[in-house]
Order: sequence, then structure tokens, then C-alpha cells
Amino acid sequence: MTIKKLIYFVLTVGSSVTINSCSSKDTSVVETKPVYKNSKDKFHQTCDNSNKLIFKRYDLGANPKRILDLDKIVWEKTIIDQEKLRTFNNLFAQVKNGGYCCCMKTHYTVTFYKGNTELGLYRIDTTEIKDKIVLFGQSYQTSYIIKLKDLNAIILDK
Repeated sequence: MTIKKLIYFVLTVGSSVTINSCSSKDTSVVETKPVYKNSKDKFHQTCDNSNKLIFKRYDLGANPKRILDLDKIVWEKTIIDQEKLRTFNNLFAQVKNGGYCCCMKTHYTVTFYKGNTELGLYRIDTTEIKDKIVLFGQSYQTSYIIKLKDLNAIILDK
């Protein structure tokens, strides 16, 4: 066998093995146990540590896809009532981070505070999923989905 034939053989067999392994239909997932069962992500820690929430609704203008001016606040609500804060935290207690969310529209923001110290700001989309809200981080890397009526029960005075 010449060197050219040997190289050709190795490349052919090697690429066949690689192609077959990448196109494998086996999508089974091995379950792993987390090291810390009660570990909370940054959002849930922020919820737990806050004692004040400020919700703001923005004028979306002619382009409802995004806010062009964060100074165009059309509605604002501060929540310091411990019962409402507890209800808000309970809404999200069992909701897991949905991860990256693309192209959400910001209709509201919620800013978390501990006293006068800002702990974090998250955005809220109210139209992407019918009857639900998507609360997401500014970098779009985190997202949490709850029912719109549940959030309205907290932020609207009814």
C-alpha cells in the first residue's frame, strides 16, 4: 500500500466515524444531581433580598417592539407591602429560569430594592405569550414565565 492510499484510507474511515457519531439519533440524557439542592439563581436571590419593587410601564410610541426612550414612563407603582412582596416571591418561587429569550418587547420594568439600594432590574413582555408575561434579564439570558392575571393581582389596586 502506498502512502497516498494509506492517507486516503485513514481520512475516509476517520470521516465516516465522525459523521456517524455526530448524526447519532441517541438523545438520551443522563440525569445528574445538583451539588446544592437549594441553590438559587441570581433572580431568585434578588427576589428574596428585596423589600421594595418599582414597576414602570413605558410609552412604546409608534414602534411597539422596543422602548426608545426610558424617560417616557406612563405608569409607575411602588410595592412595599410585605404581603404583596411575599405573593410576588411565591409566584416565581417554583418557576425555573427558561434561559435565553430572543426578541422580547419591553412593556414594563421591575426594579428590586433593599432599602434605597438597587439590587436589579428586569424587563417584562406582556404580549409575546397570550395571557402570560415573560420577565427577562437585560441581557436576555434569563427568562421566567407566569400568568398575566397573577401579576396584575399584585400590581393593580383591585
